Amino acid sequence: MTFSISIAGDAWRSHTQQVRDQVHGAEAALIPVIKANGYGLGQALLAQEATRLGVRAIAVGTVFEVESVAADFHGDVIVLEPIDPRDEVAAASWSELSQSHLGPRLIATVATSRGLDLVIDTFAHPRVVLEGLTSMRRFGFEGPKLREAWKHAAQAVSSGRLRLHGLAVHLPMQPNSADFDEILQLADEIADFDTSAHVMLSHVDVQQLEMLRRHNPDLRFSLRIGTALWFGDRSFLQARGTVLSVHRVQRGQTFGYNHRTAGSDGFVIAVSGGTSHGVALHAPSPVRTLRQRLVALGLGAFNAAGRVKSPFSWEGTPLWFAEPPHQLVSLLWVPRHTEPPHVGSVLPANVRYTITRADDVRITD
Repeated sequence: MTFSISIAGDAWRSHTQQVRDQVHGAEAALIPVIKANGYGLGQALLAQEATRLGVRAIAVGTVFEVESVAADFHGDVIVLEPIDPRDEVAAASWSELSQSHLGPRLIATVATSRGLDLVIDTFAHPRVVLEGLTSMRRFGFEGPKLREAWKHAAQAVSSGRLRLHGLAVHLPMQPNSADFDEILQLADEIADFDTSAHVMLSHVDVQQLEMLRRHNPDLRFSLRIGTALWFGDRSFLQARGTVLSVHRVQRGQTFGYNHRTAGSDGFVIAVSGGTSHGVALHAPSPVRTLRQRLVALGLGAFNAAGRVKSPFSWEGTPLWFAEPPHQLVSLLWVPRHTEPPHVGSVLPANVRYTITRADDVRITD
C-alpha cells in the first residue's frame, strides 16, 4: 500500500544547480526555502540537496520545522515566520532552541518591536533579519518603523547584544512594476544608514536582481527561492498510487462506505493514496482568466452531480472517483469497456505537491 513520488535525479539536480549558478552569476547568494512538507518531497531530502548545492543558509517556515532539517544541513537556518512573544507556544519553542546546540545556527525573522526585544533580551545567540512590509500586507515593519527598528538593532549590535543579518523583502508572486518600486524604496531606506547592508528577496528573478544591483551597487543581495528551485520543471516529478484490488461490479450493485449504487457495469478498483496523502484535498487557487472560471464552474457542476474526477489515470485516461477518497486509499471507477489495471499496477497521479505527503520519496537516476 504505497503512495509514492519519484524524482528524475539527474534532470532535477541539473536544474537546481543551474538556478544556483544563475543566482551566483548575478553576484548574489542562494537561500533555498525548505518549508512545511518540503514541497511534497520532505524537508530532510531537500536539506540534503541544499548541502549538495553548497549553500551557506537555508530557510524554513516556522520554528517547529528547525529540527526537521538540522541533521541534514549544517549551515545557518533562517525561520521565515516572524517571532512574536504574543504567540506563546512558538516563543517557548524559540526559547528552548536558542539554548540548545542549534542556537548558534538560528536566525529569527523579526517584524515587530516586541519580537526584536524578545530576541535581544532573552536569546543566548541573538541573530535576526528584519522584515519590511510590502504590498502583500502580511508581515513587516512599515515606513518609519523600519528605520526605527534598524537603528534599535544597530545599537544592540554595537553593544555586542545582537547580530543583524539584514532586511527581508517578500513580494507578491509575479510582482508588477509598483511592487518592484517597493523594493527600490526599501533598499534606498536601508542604504541611507547602512550602505553595505544585506537584503534577502523573495519572488524576484535574476533580471530584476541585476536592476537592483545597478540601483544600489554597495548592497549585498540574496534570493530566497522555493518553488522555482525545487519545481522548475514538474516533469521531473511523478506521484503514483499502487492498485490494491480490482472488483467487477454489475449495474445495481452497491459498493463503498456509503452503499453507492452502480449506474452501469464496470470495475471498482482500490488504489493507494487517500486524504492522509493529500489526495483530493484542494487549497484555493487564484482564478484570473475566463477559462479558469469556466473550468471551476464545470467541476462544480460535476461535483454537485456526485461525479468527481480523481488525480489518477490509467493508460492516459483520467479516472473518476467511485466515491469520496478514504483516509489511505481511493476507490476509482473503470468503465466496463476498458480493460482494468491489475493488482500491483501503478497509476500516475496529478497532485498538488505542496499539500501532498507520500509514503515513499526516492530519487532515480
